[in-house]
Amino acid sequence: MLKYNLANRVLDYGLASKEDINKHLASIGPVVIHTHLLTNDLQKNSSKIIENFLEFWQDWPELNPNQCLIICLFIKYQVKQKSQSYFQKLWHGIFKNLLKNNSGFECWNSSIQKSIKDLSSSNFTKFDKIIGVVLPELQGVSQTEVESWARSEAVKNYWDEENIQYLIHTIEDMFEKWEKKQASNTMPMSHLAQNLSDILQGKITIKGDIS
Repeated sequence: MLKYNLANRVLDYGLASKEDINKHLASIGPVVIHTHLLTNDLQKNSSKIIENFLEFWQDWPELNPNQCLIICLFIKYQVKQKSQSYFQKLWHGIFKNLLKNNSGFECWNSSIQKSIKDLSSSNFTKFDKIIGVVLPELQGVSQTEVESWARSEAVKNYWDEENIQYLIHTIEDMFEKWEKKQASNTMPMSHLAQNLSDILQGKITIKGDIS
């Protein structure tokens, strides 16, 4: 599937060989190819899926002299389950303490994190044609960091002090709701960026007691 998708994107022909794809890529210059996976994509066997991805590039044709090919695998951890039926919610509520955090996305995320740590510890020794590196995991953003941004000069250029105080109270409310819902005091940047964008565009009204 990876080769088919790549061939379609590069040559508009899904049955093209790796050699044909590489020949075209070599003619372009430095190339970055990125693949994006979610927790759902890796829940069955994260270590095997990641290994298969690396084996695909391990078997890639020899690069031409001075050819630069950079492959990036992005893994996005999901934190919210799909909508559940009443009985699923009831079951989860009854057994939440027994299961602790070993269910759903939390369990899968832990498994994926372990697979990535194991890969990093191995230094990609199984893949001698690949120069690999595991970048540090991006952490969620804390309330303190967002409030510091709200007080920054960049924001002051657009909003007066009173509105900034309202903004900070809106941020407090946003994180309070997030923590109750997700049991986490940090927020993924993708979710945070959307919320801040909605606030700045007036889609979310900022208001509150600033006394």
